[in-house]
Amino acid sequence: MTEVLFYSPSGADTVAATAARHFAITASFASFKALVAHLFVCPLLETDAAFITLVLFDTYACASAAADTLDTLAPADQVVCLEAHFFSRNVLVVPFYQAPGAPCALVDAQMEELVAQVARDQEGIATRIATLRSFNAMDPEINRGPLHVATVRTVLRTLLDTQMEAGRFAALRARTFVDCVARELDLRAMLGVSHARERFLVRCIAAWNFPLHDLTCNELTLCAAWMLTHAIRQLPAELARKVSPSHAFNRTLTFLFLTRMAYRAGNPFHNFRHAVDVVQVSFYFLVKLGCVPRFREFEEFENDPNREVDLGEGENPTLSQDSTPADDSATASHRDTLSIPEPDASIMAATSCASDPLLTPMDCLLLLLAAVGHDTGHPGTTNAFTIQNRGFLAMLYNGRSVFENYHCAEFASIVSLFITTEWVEPVYRELIREAILATDMAHHFEYIEKARATASTHALTRADRSLVCELLIKCADISNVSRPLRVSAQWGVVLGREFGEVALLQQTLDGNLPSAAAAACAYAPLPLSADEAVATHLGLVSGQLFFISTFAESLFALTGEVFPELKFAYELVMENKRYWEGKKKPLE
Repeated sequence: MTEVLFYSPSGADTVAATAARHFAITASFASFKALVAHLFVCPLLETDAAFITLVLFDTYACASAAADTLDTLAPADQVVCLEAHFFSRNVLVVPFYQAPGAPCALVDAQMEELVAQVARDQEGIATRIATLRSFNAMDPEINRGPLHVATVRTVLRTLLDTQMEAGRFAALRARTFVDCVARELDLRAMLGVSHARERFLVRCIAAWNFPLHDLTCNELTLCAAWMLTHAIRQLPAELARKVSPSHAFNRTLTFLFLTRMAYRAGNPFHNFRHAVDVVQVSFYFLVKLGCVPRFREFEEFENDPNREVDLGEGENPTLSQDSTPADDSATASHRDTLSIPEPDASIMAATSCASDPLLTPMDCLLLLLAAVGHDTGHPGTTNAFTIQNRGFLAMLYNGRSVFENYHCAEFASIVSLFITTEWVEPVYRELIREAILATDMAHHFEYIEKARATASTHALTRADRSLVCELLIKCADISNVSRPLRVSAQWGVVLGREFGEVALLQQTLDGNLPSAAAAACAYAPLPLSADEAVATHLGLVSGQLFFISTFAESLFALTGEVFPELKFAYELVMENKRYWEGKKKPLE
């Protein structure tokens, strides 16, 4: 069902009445700030939005003399911001103009055409497989039609939009939007996480048994914010001020909100949840290596990687999953600039750090940034699928590290809003790019051999910073097989679901249409134990054994040799392998 949002700064009743004759208005806004807050806090769970978000934008009397708040941005800039940063909600922004007392005939005709367009676009996301096909630009109608007509965001549109916004003037306008959000919206309050629950999340961050599938997307966003904040706190004071000149924590949350919106929530595996998982592993490794200071909660868990966090700790029963606080005063439109308090300094307070760490504080921050964005905009398929079907990305990147290059381009458009040439050297941008490219499994063994050859000649030092970051993010990207069994098995289940969707999409492209039930890709809740996962998911055992034996075992063994502090992860990989081998025998 289409969500119709009506935005009219003029508050003209005539315009609202015209729109209401054609659409059932879901919500009306007289403030752009309130509209942005609504789009940010709407629940984004584990499925793509199965509806079009239509924003009817009344441009009458929108002109303003200044552009230093969300409400005073130029109308054209407001439209660009909505389309650029909220595409995961299938946003279709339709500006229209109707002066008070003017005839409604032209607007009515426009609305009638719009009704037909929304109906067509809705078909493109009617099922999960339809959405997957549309986003991967495998639909001939989408490829032939005008790019500005299709509401469904395709890989082609994302790249074109990225390039169009890369210009200096456009980038400055986008940064104005980001600055306004960080200054005007209390995103931490909008997440709806209680203080007690927040401290519980810090304990989750400190545990290798990170209960990621038991946390909401809002909680995961806050987890990522705390890890980035801990890294930013280690920067030299002058550099830290340049990274976060004001509203530091809220600015970090703004970055994460925009990055989260750039992920496809419907992907079973390659989604924002996976991104936070890779951040947490990278962060955990950095703490173990002494590159990032330890903190009290970490010291409590580090000697027992299998120890679980009490999931009932810090619960706030008054808030439903990914809900927002009932009191929305923090985002009230009449407040241009909020007095947003910085978080309690006692949370994740540093207790100890190595005197001469392997990576600098800036290296650590950039590695965590790469982890956040390493799968930005992932289409939910595979490089092999895209190359086989001659997809646009495969041709653009000549079949080499197709998705990884795409992720770099997509993430760069977000990072550029926060990391400017005023404080970061090109070598830092290159570190992010190299780390993301290292996650391409097609070149997995090349990286292992490079690391082994380098480590055989000397102990890794800061001069090997790029190689160190590549090795760490590669381990983090496939760390699901090194997690305690319950968490590891859950990751195996969702990865199997994603591969199954790719198979269904290929079947569709070959002309063998799946049933409606199959195309919907509705899934049961994740199993609560590894044994339950084995009993309910055929192929899980063989899949885990293949992946561990082929890819993970050698990588984690090498990492444990180079960094003895991380040997525990290799030991867990082998412990899990023995479990899967034990389950394979009864199946045979």
